[in-house]
Amino acid sequence: MGKEYVYPSKSVHITRKDLGEDVVLRPSKNTKPKGVSFAPTIKKALNAVPIYYNRHGDEKVRRKDWQERKKWAAKTSEWNVYTPVRKRKAVVPDTIGDFSRTGERRVLGKVKAKKIGTIKVRVGRNRWEYNWI
Repeated sequence: MGKEYVYPSKSVHITRKDLGEDVVLRPSKNTKPKGVSFAPTIKKALNAVPIYYNRHGDEKVRRKDWQERKKWAAKTSEWNVYTPVRKRKAVVPDTIGDFSRTGERRVLGKVKAKKIGTIKVRVGRNRWEYNWI
């Protein structure tokens, strides 16, 4: 597996569950390779959330994608935002086919992180929008 190493110090991890102010994030068993996912921005982290997405479609299909995201965001609008406490070695797995959209990188072990806030997410004009709560 080809890997590119990066050091996310300002990257973010989002979750609906409030894990507390200081937390140890553990690798997900649902990813290959197993790890804790981070993105360089909140919008890219939202793009990485596994929801309906069709990158190969005409304009009508893409509009439907955003309609589905809008419904989804209305149900799960509050997200907690975490960032690593210190720089950690991470990989850009070759299993991520949409890296340009998500910027996802993965730390392969446990990660000490701190909560930097909570956001309320919505979809407007076919794009992610959010406000800090």
